[in-house]
Amino acid sequence: MDLARAAARRFGAVHHEAVVGPDQVPASLAAILWHLEEPLGDPSIIPLYFISHTVAQAGVPVILSGEGADELFAGYEVYYASRAVRQFQRLPAPLRERVVRPLAGLVSARMPGHNLLQRLLDPVPSWYRGVGYTFPDVLKEALYSDTTRNALAGWDLQEWTRAAFPPDSPEPPRGQGDPLDQMLYFDICSWLPDDTLLKADKLTMAYSLELRVPFLDHRVVEFAATLPAGLKVSGNTLKYVLKKALANVLPPEVLQRKKVGFTAPMRAWLSEELYAYAASVLRSRRFRERGYFRDSAVRQLLQSAGPMSSLRSRQILTLVVLEVWHRLFVDGDRDLLGAAASYRPLASIPATDPIIAAPSTARPRLPTGIASARTSRST
Repeated sequence: MDLARAAARRFGAVHHEAVVGPDQVPASLAAILWHLEEPLGDPSIIPLYFISHTVAQAGVPVILSGEGADELFAGYEVYYASRAVRQFQRLPAPLRERVVRPLAGLVSARMPGHNLLQRLLDPVPSWYRGVGYTFPDVLKEALYSDTTRNALAGWDLQEWTRAAFPPDSPEPPRGQGDPLDQMLYFDICSWLPDDTLLKADKLTMAYSLELRVPFLDHRVVEFAATLPAGLKVSGNTLKYVLKKALANVLPPEVLQRKKVGFTAPMRAWLSEELYAYAASVLRSRRFRERGYFRDSAVRQLLQSAGPMSSLRSRQILTLVVLEVWHRLFVDGDRDLLGAAASYRPLASIPATDPIIAAPSTARPRLPTGIASARTSRST
């Protein structure tokens, strides 16, 4: 929140904060999914829903958002993998194929380093599943019941993902076609329209807000597509060229911070406050009787030893979202929406800094307003 305040102070914007706690999630999840109409297991749907409510209450009809910047200029940490692939491709082909590949065949799929070796040796379309890839094949094999497996027979995820890569060259010859460009293209064609823009559009329109995405102006998209990979990921810096371009615009502490997504701290919440709720949903009779997943695998996912990882928390949330969505749209259980009808944010806090809380009659510099959400726990 400090950085949001710093940005607001820098631009003389009116700043509002909404505080969201884990106790609000069970009552509002059904309402969120009602507006989404799809079982989208993305933790960011939670703060996006609450901040849309807060902004609408402030009487703001149009908002600007940064959707698309990460996919155009490489802002996700998964894109670091492209550096290793690019460096590996510089090795002589005989060394890669006659030495490294046979050694990689000795590494079990469950052993550490297997995924990295696969990424180094195989073309990007054969292993990249996008930013939102949540369930590895090994886990799906353990989770799926026989009924689910039979229903999915003949549907090839790999074939689907290959189709999302450039149609003229789905598998460029080894060493040709930059790995980062291929990863970005995939996410622009899949993750961006099917997750990022879908949730942003539906959850803002739930409160009659018009969301505009300036980074997706076709001229910006076309320009970003011409940039070499080294201007997007440079050393340990993601979105390198974008940060350089804004060096004299944004506060240094904003530009230099580590990537922090606009999401909810599900790892912390599912470790403590939300664990009982998630367990009650996934252990419920309704969930088990659907027969989609093996009960033993779901129990293991809930009870795995060790600290809750970000990936595991997303997996649990995805299953909970699927069940709540199923009750709403398949079972027709509209009673779930009754609990969300009385929702109000825990707090909407106008900033007390006189620069941030400038009167609405003042002529603000861009942006005209900044809203931010924080949770009552941090990861």
